[in-house]
Amino acid sequence: MINLYKFETIKKIEIDCTSFCNAFCGACDRNINGGKTVNNLNLTNLSLETWHKLITKENLQFVNEIIFNGNFGDFSMHPKFIEMLEHLVDTKKDIYVNLHTNGGARDNSFWTNLAIVLQKFSKHDVKFGIDGLEDTHDLYRRGIDWKKRIENLKTFNKHGGNSIWKCIVFDYNIDQLDTISSFANSIGCMAFQTNRNRSIPLDMDEYKSFPKMTLTSPTLNEFNENYKRKDVFKKQVNTPTTDAEFVITEKIPCPYASEGMIQVDPWGNLWPCCYISGRQVDKKTNFNYTKYIGKNNILTSSLKEILDFFKDDLYNSWSKQSIDLCNNCSGIKKPTPVY
Repeated sequence: MINLYKFETIKKIEIDCTSFCNAFCGACDRNINGGKTVNNLNLTNLSLETWHKLITKENLQFVNEIIFNGNFGDFSMHPKFIEMLEHLVDTKKDIYVNLHTNGGARDNSFWTNLAIVLQKFSKHDVKFGIDGLEDTHDLYRRGIDWKKRIENLKTFNKHGGNSIWKCIVFDYNIDQLDTISSFANSIGCMAFQTNRNRSIPLDMDEYKSFPKMTLTSPTLNEFNENYKRKDVFKKQVNTPTTDAEFVITEKIPCPYASEGMIQVDPWGNLWPCCYISGRQVDKKTNFNYTKYIGKNNILTSSLKEILDFFKDDLYNSWSKQSIDLCNNCSGIKKPTPVY
């Protein structure tokens, strides 16, 4: 049996801390084709009780990275987010805090305080998902005001925050990439990087004031050959080390397991990855959710206990090819997250 999903092998925890969001992105699990919110999505924020149960010295002793990245929401929508980070600092500050946002919510005070608290950690960066310039930035991430998000980004940079401008490459913004990179540098971003759209083509529904449209993108090979880039403007800090001694000695057909990574959703449930977590509302996968509901919540089970729930099932699914989501990850067309 391969040595995975054990407590001492967990190096990264990805956290979806809220199911509230201010955008209508075309490939997001919280809505239907960039429009209507999916049925049965419970709008909530991760409770502070759950947060304090998860973020303990014991649970984080082998963890070197906390990732705030949402299937259902944007971390900036959580009303207690700064308070949550202060608790994380008190628990473990020798850690890399990696955040993803559309950058269009809250005010200058929030982004100022975020920059200040994040500088207390060994390493941090906030990836602002902005997929174009003023004329194109909201074709995919619908509902976001350009001036507002750029003001927030400038405020964060001004107060010492490390930001990365992350741009999903679509056919509509290919000719803008150099200009976007230069603009990101001019307003104090640490880097500019591109990401791939996994849905080709991406059909977007008519909704509210948003038109029905189809977004096209370069193929995977075209992206890797011509558009994959990371332009670094400032030197980055090294990721802190931990006491973890776990080393993977064989090939693992799972990008999450191979990195020692797990995911926590806004309701405090723990999942093996964001793909499985993201399908829990619409159930468009053959993963057996009913087996885990009620047993995989941080408030009712310890982190060690929950990891034991997944260990055998996930490893067996890879060898038997029994879970469609896992088959997709282990195949040639491995999904690339779209944030």
